[in-house]
Amino acid sequence: MSILDTTFQTLGPALLYNPTLQRVLGENTMGQVKGETPIVPYHLYHSMQDEIIPYVNASTLYKAWCNNGATVKFTTFTTGAHAKTAVKGYLGVLSFVDQAFGGSVAPGCESSTANGIDLLGAVVDPILKPLLAALEALL
Repeated sequence: MSILDTTFQTLGPALLYNPTLQRVLGENTMGQVKGETPIVPYHLYHSMQDEIIPYVNASTLYKAWCNNGATVKFTTFTTGAHAKTAVKGYLGVLSFVDQAFGGSVAPGCESSTANGIDLLGAVVDPILKPLLAALEALL
């Protein structure tokens, strides 16, 4: 069932144009308020194929925070749905947190593109595909 379906709510697709919803979404869009820019190093990652949050939202956030002087590492995954990307990005997050607490994250912004998960030099995407499919079936 889609949230745009009238069996879920009465407005149907017009829900997206409802002034109240537009206001709330605008107030909750990250990167809109300069004073909310992170002052600590931040790791951001997103998939170009995310079916829940459009990629442009993440790339726009990255640019806004960088323009406001934040230190941001942004990894773009070329493949993977929302839940799969959460798993794919996990190892990079652990590494980044270790570097951040160790004080070794260089100031400024850095962006990169990834296709799979690199674990000690081995791309483990083929190994994880069955696991990710099982997890996705549960969601």
